[in-house]
Amino acid sequence: MPAHEAWGLDIGQSGLHAVKIARQKGGGAQVTDVFFASIEAGLEDAEYEERVGEALQRLMTEKNVGKTPVVAS
Repeated sequence: MPAHEAWGLDIGQSGLHAVKIARQKGGGAQVTDVFFASIEAGLEDAEYEERVGEALQRLMTEKNVGKTPVVAS
């Protein structure tokens, strides 16, 4: 059975952006939640991956992602 909602992630140079999208009856979709976390480290900085991990942890905790599917770009 396909999911009726999912989180979409964009992990960029300056931050992590996330939107939660829910499927609507009739085939439409609606954004039901948003999240942004600043990474504050450039791609070439040694701590970039650690900061991305911290941002992902904040998303999981603050938005109670649980078993909701997540798609990343």
